[in-house]
Amino acid sequence: MLIYDANFKLLGMSERALNLLGYPSFNAFYSNHSDISELFVDKDDFYIYGKRVSFQEYMLKSKKPLLALLKNSKNLEIEIKFEINNLFFSDENNGYVIFLNSPSVKSQNVQDDFIPKSSVKRSNLLSVDNIFKKTYDLELQNIKNIKLNDLEENTLINDEWLKNTSDNLSLNLGKFINNLKNLINKAYEKEEILYEAIVLGDLNESVKNLSEIKKLAYSYNIKPLTKAIYRLENSQIDEISKNFRQYKDVIEKIDKTITKRNHI
Repeated sequence: MLIYDANFKLLGMSERALNLLGYPSFNAFYSNHSDISELFVDKDDFYIYGKRVSFQEYMLKSKKPLLALLKNSKNLEIEIKFEINNLFFSDENNGYVIFLNSPSVKSQNVQDDFIPKSSVKRSNLLSVDNIFKKTYDLELQNIKNIKLNDLEENTLINDEWLKNTSDNLSLNLGKFINNLKNLINKAYEKEEILYEAIVLGDLNESVKNLSEIKKLAYSYNIKPLTKAIYRLENSQIDEISKNFRQYKDVIEKIDKTITKRNHI
C-alpha cells in the first residue's frame, strides 16, 4: 500500500510494499527515489487526451487499474497491478491510497523472497517508517476536534468504567484487564488490513477482520466500541476516515486506561 497527498507526493508505504521493493524502511526508499514510478521498467509517459500525466492521475482519469513491470533494489523484475482510491485524511487534507496486488517475480529462484498477500503477517508496531504512523499522524490530529454525536452520552472510558464494567460482568479485575489486552492486541494487529478492506469496499474482508473484535466488544459490553464498529461497518466513502478515527480512538482510550491501571 502506498499513501499520497492530494498532489501525488508520496507520504509513506506499508511494510509489504517495502518488502516487495527490497527496502528496509521508507526512509531508505525515499533517499533513493521520490516515487515508485522511477522503478518502472517501461519508461514511456502516460497520456490522457494528449496531456502527459502521472501514473496515479492516469488511473484516476481512466478509472482502470494499471499493470506495470518494475525492477526492485535486488534487480528483480516484478509485475504488479496497481489500484487507486481516494483517501480522506480530513476536510482539508485529502489524498490517495494505491494498493499493490498479485505480484509475480520474473527472475528464478527468488519466490521465497515474496510472501502471498493472504499470508502476510501485519505488524502491530507503529514504527516511524510504518505507513500507519505517517497517515495516522495526519488522521489523529483531528480526533480531538471530532464531536462523537452518538457517544456524547456514553460512559467515559476510564478507571471507574474499568472497575464498574468488571463488577457488572462478575469478572476479576485482573482477568478483565487481560481480556481487554487481548482485544486491543487483535485490533492493532488487524487495523491495516481492515482499513484497506474498508477503503476498497471489500465487505467480506471487513466483516472478517471486525467479527472477532465485535464479538469481544459485545461480550464485555463495551458500548463505545460496539457503536464505533457499527458506524465503521456502515461507512459511506466520505465517512471512512472519520469513522475509522473514532474506532481507533476508542481502542486507544481502552489501551491507555488499562496501561495506566497497570502503573497504579
